[in-house]
Amino acid sequence: MGRLYEVDATKATVLSQSDNLDVLGLAVFNSAKGKRLYYGLARWPEVWSIALDANGSFQGQPRLEVSLANLGSRGSDKARKIEFTTSNQMVVHGIEFSFNLIAPTEKQETNYSFNYDATADKWTLQPNQQS
Repeated sequence: MGRLYEVDATKATVLSQSDNLDVLGLAVFNSAKGKRLYYGLARWPEVWSIALDANGSFQGQPRLEVSLANLGSRGSDKARKIEFTTSNQMVVHGIEFSFNLIAPTEKQETNYSFNYDATADKWTLQPNQQS
């Protein structure tokens, strides 16, 4: 299991860390309740987030944002990359990943689009947006 670090680059020191995480994709989103760091798990088809304070430090407990379980043609994609659009959408680039050294002969990726509901502070899958 890995770790997620907050690093002060000017002092080359670790300010905080979250343990027991194998993370693939990372991105920051300014939600209705402040900035959050989003990350995809390498072992589970899920995207989680943790709140960030004004200095970018981790705050509180992580929360599950979306699950990719049973979505797409494989049903167990991991979030390789997470992107946010200017129209409050999150695009998760899902890939098959199982900690082995076998390289696929073709790129197998599915993009999942989610809409952000600021009132509820949650994400919902866009209908028919898996490609």
